[in-house]
This record gives sequence, C-alpha cells and structure tokens, in this order.
Amino acid sequence: MRADRLICAVPTYGGHANGLYRSFLERMQMMGSEFQKTHFLCKTKALIIIGNPQAGGDQTLREIFADFQNQISQPEKLLLSAQAFDKRALNGDLIDVSAVKTRLDSLITKLFS
Repeated sequence: MRADRLICAVPTYGGHANGLYRSFLERMQMMGSEFQKTHFLCKTKALIIIGNPQAGGDQTLREIFADFQNQISQPEKLLLSAQAFDKRALNGDLIDVSAVKTRLDSLITKLFS
C-alpha cells in the first residue's frame, strides 16, 4: 500500500462489521503480521462506523477498534448513525446532512493538520 494515512469507513450489518471488511482482514493475514502492522494498522488514522446504536453500530466500533489496541497511535473514531439525523439507514442519504459533512470535515482537518 502506498499511502501515508488510511481512513476506514465500515457499515454495520447485524451488529458487526460488514463481510467485505472482515474478508479484507482475513486476506491481509495471509501476508503476515508484519505487513498487517506496517501497512494497515499503523497507517489507519480514522475509523468511521456507519450504523445505528440499536443495530449494533457502537458494538461494531468496539469490535473494529480492538484490532488497533496495541498500536502506538490510536485511530480517531467516528460513529455515524442515520437515526440520529432522522434518516433511514438504507436510503444512503446520510452524507446529505450538513451536520454529517461538518463532522467529516472536522475529522479530515484533525488528521491533516
């Protein structure tokens, strides 16, 4: 991976990270723990979890963040809940909410300043 920083945005399904994220981690294990440490864990600077707390969004955040517990620098965490902004999770329009854009802009500013 040729990146200075990674931002992982992971949707919640059934109280867990989606299957694509889990498959990605499984495939990365084949490359060895050193690759995982130097090319993913240490470069991931933010975790954005998209999911309502009632659907396990907060549980997913803890589940994914556990992979980063032994890292020197911990990634920033952001939980975005459609319900908190009176949106339906399946509509895919959470990004249209100005408060969500503000939170994402703040996160990016924090990461790159």
